[in-house]
Amino acid sequence: MMVWFFSRDTTELRVETRYDNGAAEYVLIVHWPDGRRQTEHFSTLADFRERIVELQHTIEVEGWWSSGSPQILRDGWRIA
Repeated sequence: MMVWFFSRDTTELRVETRYDNGAAEYVLIVHWPDGRRQTEHFSTLADFRERIVELQHTIEVEGWWSSGSPQILRDGWRIA
């Protein structure tokens, strides 16, 4: 799993990416500052990557900036 943190003013946005081995799909989770949790599932890596690029563009346009390097967590990625 990888986790990215973004800041805007005094609020924080968290984006998680992972691979669900049981469902054989990629998962994107956005934790919005208002408490909403948005979860999206993708069956192909191409669709997953496309959505991540789209999300990155959207949050940049909305004034969010990266507040540090992504955190890489061992759990949540494809088992070879």
